[in-house]
Amino acid sequence: DGQSGMSALSITPLTRNAWNYIVTTISGTTGSVSYNGNTVNIGTVAASGDVSTTLKLGEYTNGSYNFNGSIDEARVSNVVRTTGWIKTQYNNQSSPRTFYTIGGQESRTAQTVKFGTTTSTDTKPIWYSESYGYRKKFTIDYRKVAGGSNLTNFPVLISHTDSDIRTTANGGKSASGSGEFVITSSDGKTVLPHEIESYSATTGEIIAWVNVTTLSATQDTSIYMYYGGPSAGGATNQNKTGTWDGNYVGIYHLGNGSTLSVADSSPSGNNGTNSGTTATVGKIGPGAGSFDGNDRIALGLTNYTTSQNWTIEAWVNTSVADGNYHIIANYGDAFSGSGNSPTIVENSANQWEVQSWGCAANCQAGSSVTTNTWIHVVGTGDSSNAIRLYLNGSLSAGPKTVDNTPITPAYSAIGSSAEATPAYYFTGKIDEIRISKTNRSAGWITTEYTNQSFLRTFYMIGGQEKRNP
Repeated sequence: DGQSGMSALSITPLTRNAWNYIVTTISGTTGSVSYNGNTVNIGTVAASGDVSTTLKLGEYTNGSYNFNGSIDEARVSNVVRTTGWIKTQYNNQSSPRTFYTIGGQESRTAQTVKFGTTTSTDTKPIWYSESYGYRKKFTIDYRKVAGGSNLTNFPVLISHTDSDIRTTANGGKSASGSGEFVITSSDGKTVLPHEIESYSATTGEIIAWVNVTTLSATQDTSIYMYYGGPSAGGATNQNKTGTWDGNYVGIYHLGNGSTLSVADSSPSGNNGTNSGTTATVGKIGPGAGSFDGNDRIALGLTNYTTSQNWTIEAWVNTSVADGNYHIIANYGDAFSGSGNSPTIVENSANQWEVQSWGCAANCQAGSSVTTNTWIHVVGTGDSSNAIRLYLNGSLSAGPKTVDNTPITPAYSAIGSSAEATPAYYFTGKIDEIRISKTNRSAGWITTEYTNQSFLRTFYMIGGQEKRNP
């Protein structure tokens, strides 16, 4: 209660066993109570003059109404704090990580150092090009890089909404939109390949994948995004195929706003063929595939010899768990032929499973399927004929020894088996299918999941830097 005399203003209900931020103010006969930064009650209270009494926390001045719980950071002021002050205090104290950004360490250049014939008292930053006016620094937390070893040519997801990178017509600093962006390594000069999955000129939302040459597990990795450059005139600085290393044989984002895209972003260029799948809201980017139990996407991976080392992965949101097989994706003739045909499925025991030919049903079952929930499902195979299943970045089952002999498949598919007459259709949503001809490490898979699930803690974004002439 915000109380003066016998009058009271109340808020209900408080959340028990959780921290609640409560502020009460009194100005004359007007009182207010704020809860978690928002004013929830304003009213008239009994006026009182100045009094002298003992300040107490946790009980009334006469020793009654004892509090049972925890109290922290109590403040008493002889002025009425504004609603803006109260809201800003709450934002600062409840979520410091989003309240401010911390730039990287800057070192001072000695005054004896000269640039040309001019003595400098500051460090001249390296800038990608004088035609670009602005940049922002993304600092990736090395503690989020799993496995203890550096990752090479790792595709980092950048998903960020920023008013600064809106086009100039919409109040931002971007001259022409997504075509002008350049992303560099920490030296500010070396260009890193990137693919933009979506960009909004009006909101400044960008969703992009960046090939970071070395993602360090021992020190933070920094990259720069440049904007405010010359008008692209329809050109683009993207390097889609360069974003994905040569071990990828299929990258399917399955998104393009309201229209489903089955294009392959990998260097292999194995575009798919859609048979009835529609677009829906995805886990990542502007869309995903919606499968109704009778449609599929046939992949262009025919006549491409499989390898003993492979990885197949997807974000999956299933609608059914009915005791039947439902195939998410397969790289080869699943359930027919011999040799390895990597497949991730929802199996007859209502569990996630990774298969290769010669592996009996349920051979690689993991956690039970939870419907209407996005989960990151990854299957791998290696040269020792062992396959493994990873769920949400963690090893769920395996290794399991199977027949992992390379084959040349005639079919591959998303959302069904891969035969000419498909079966085992999937019902639900699928996003971000990736197929590799290498056995991705546990550290790689965990880092992928962390990057794609916890962006706010994976990297930190510095403030806008402006180039001075």
